[in-house]
Amino acid sequence: MAFLDVHLPIIKLMGNRLSKIATRTGDAGMTGLGDGSRVEKDHLRICAMGDVDELNSEIGVLMTEEIPASITNELKPLFLQIQHDLFDLGGELCIPNYKLLNPDHVAQLDIWLEKYNQSSGHITSTSIGTPNNTSFIDATRYSGSATNAGTL
Repeated sequence: MAFLDVHLPIIKLMGNRLSKIATRTGDAGMTGLGDGSRVEKDHLRICAMGDVDELNSEIGVLMTEEIPASITNELKPLFLQIQHDLFDLGGELCIPNYKLLNPDHVAQLDIWLEKYNQSSGHITSTSIGTPNNTSFIDATRYSGSATNAGTL
């Protein structure tokens, strides 16, 4: 399916673009969703949107790191696909009752997780404080989990 076939309905729903950073429309503790509805800024939907965005950003940072040539051709497209799926998930969260992802997306993620869990072995430690890309991997793995654990 072509990009516009999937995303054009969202683009049409989100016709209002911000022309400035501070709109002052959220000063009363509410924020707007893509369909024009408003929710509290601490609404679980907003927390989930932040977690998805944070994870997507962490994956982007990880992709800028030097990855061994032996796995680059395999991991870069995988990370890119996951970023696209996270962007779609953010769209779903932003527009209530709008669906872009389906059970096949979750099944594919499970396949990838199973494959890479088998090849990585048991994780026995983290690399907190390590000045290399292993720290980025840990940050990506734990992205959002500390601040919003159990909110969904």
